[in-house]
Amino acid sequence: MDSDNTFKGWTEGTSWLHVGPDGTEYVYLNIPKNASSWMKHQFNGEEFNYLTTSYSKVTFVILLRDPIDRWISGAAQSLYGCSPESDRFFLNVGYNSIFDKLALDEHTQCQHMFLRNKLYENHNVVWFKCDADLKTNWEHWAKDKITPRIPGADGYMDTANPFNISKLGAANQFPGWHNKSKTVVGWTQQQIKDTLVDHLNTCPQHLDRLKAYCRMDQDLIDSVEFYETR
Repeated sequence: MDSDNTFKGWTEGTSWLHVGPDGTEYVYLNIPKNASSWMKHQFNGEEFNYLTTSYSKVTFVILLRDPIDRWISGAAQSLYGCSPESDRFFLNVGYNSIFDKLALDEHTQCQHMFLRNKLYENHNVVWFKCDADLKTNWEHWAKDKITPRIPGADGYMDTANPFNISKLGAANQFPGWHNKSKTVVGWTQQQIKDTLVDHLNTCPQHLDRLKAYCRMDQDLIDSVEFYETR
C-alpha cells in the first residue's frame, strides 16, 4: 500500500467492532475480496480504525483466501466496467502490462499487506478460510458471540452466498467509442475471470509471476490454523 497508508481510497486499519452479549470485544479486520461484503453484514459491527485504538483484551477475526483465486477475482472486479472499444479495456491494455503491475487496486493487493502492522499478533485471533465451508464455520463459531443483524434492517438480506456470485453475470452497456449512436455491451466479471484463468493455464511465465507475487500470502495461509467445525 502507499506510504500514506491508503491504496486508491482504502485506509489502512479499516475494520469493524462488535461487542458480544458478554461484553467481549471482537474486531473484524477487513481484507477486500475475502467475502468482505457478506462478512460486514454477518459481523454486525460498527466501522472504525483498529490502529487508532488500544486494547486490553480483544479477539480479532481475520479471513484469508486462496491468493491466486483472490487475485483473479479481484482483477476481474478491477478490470470490469470498461467498454471493449476503449483503450483501457483489459484485452486492449494487454496481458504483459497487467502482469507487470499485478497490484491493480486494493482488490488485487496482497492480503498480508492489510495485516502488515501485525498488531493482531499480541491478541487472540480466529482465522477463517474463504472457501465453500465459510458460512457453516462462521455460523458455528459466531452463534453465541455475535448478535446477528435482523434480516431486512438497513437493506440487509441474509444470504447463503458469501461471494456475491450473482453480481458476476451483470454487464454494463456503453455508447459506441467511435459511433456514439450504437450501444456496446461490456464484459461481465465472470467473462473476465474465465479469460484470465484461460490465459494463466496457457502462459506459464505469467502464472509463475503471479505465484511469486502471492508467495507471502500463501506462506501466511500455511502458517495459521483455521477455525473448522469438523
